[in-house]
Amino acid sequence: RLPTNGNLIHVSREIGTMSQWLASILFPGFTFFPLDADVGNVELTSDAVLTESLRGKQVLVVGGTSGIGRGIALFMAKCAASVAVVGHSSSKGAALVEQMTAAAPNPAAQNFKAYAADLLTVRGCVELAARLRESNTKFDYVVFTVGIWPDKEDPRTTDGIDKVLALDLVARFVVLHEIMPLLNRHARVMSVLGSTSRIPPAPSVETMKSLIAGEKESYMTPEMLASAGVAMDAWLQEAASKSSGINFIGTFPGIVATDLVMTSNTFPRCLRPILAAGQRLIALSPEACGRLHTQILVSPNAGRRPASYFATPRLEGRMTNPLAYDQGFRQWVWSFLEDTLKKHK
Repeated sequence: RLPTNGNLIHVSREIGTMSQWLASILFPGFTFFPLDADVGNVELTSDAVLTESLRGKQVLVVGGTSGIGRGIALFMAKCAASVAVVGHSSSKGAALVEQMTAAAPNPAAQNFKAYAADLLTVRGCVELAARLRESNTKFDYVVFTVGIWPDKEDPRTTDGIDKVLALDLVARFVVLHEIMPLLNRHARVMSVLGSTSRIPPAPSVETMKSLIAGEKESYMTPEMLASAGVAMDAWLQEAASKSSGINFIGTFPGIVATDLVMTSNTFPRCLRPILAAGQRLIALSPEACGRLHTQILVSPNAGRRPASYFATPRLEGRMTNPLAYDQGFRQWVWSFLEDTLKKHK
């Protein structure tokens, strides 16, 4: 069904978001925050070097049964790590466990497990964390890739939270909060979303707070995606200040050939195949993106600050939105997340 005249402006703006993200890859000087000289650029190493870094390590990938997360999980399995993945679909999880086992260089010494969970709700995240604690596995690396674009047809979860915020922000906070005792000393936590990118531009602080708190229900896609991204970066900074010895990493993955355009309810159904085809022409594969994220995760660069940010396609350490470093905004985000956990736990 073709869009009506009444929503053509809305559709054009949503398509504009895709164009802006493409620009952020082609013209990094204009669309990214400045390079972080203290963090520097990550050196690309061989698979053999990465395998030596990951051999015997325990990895948790939340959002790991599809897209970028699946690419990261498969590559880490290939590099001799033991990997647990979390996703919504138990069948996808089971299939991925088989694929990781087949890719593993030493499957007898590696362990693979998949968890199906409802990450859209606080209770679902808490229940997942309880199952992880029961396993008593200690993790060296935790990676969050779970996310969604705005659902224009059914935007809120049963907790009353916008689905974008539920996955991009709340789920990441709740799961990590609940499994902190499972993190090994000097563990690293990576959150894949929109760090370092100026695109889409963030709205005002007041607008972001209204969106995050659920007071503003009508919005354009760029407003919500930017708000979730800035809040996530602020959460990483605040988490780093409260978690001595653990390094936190935020990344911008670039444009990746996932099924997000087709499965989200952001765009009119008639446009999704066209947008998905265009995306595939310029996108990284999930497997290539997974390798780049693994390279960042184990790099010395990721240990140079308690919280650091990377533009993944170019392996560049960069600064991120200034609000992420603002103590007042960071504390507001943290308080919102703590209150949300208490309310729905």
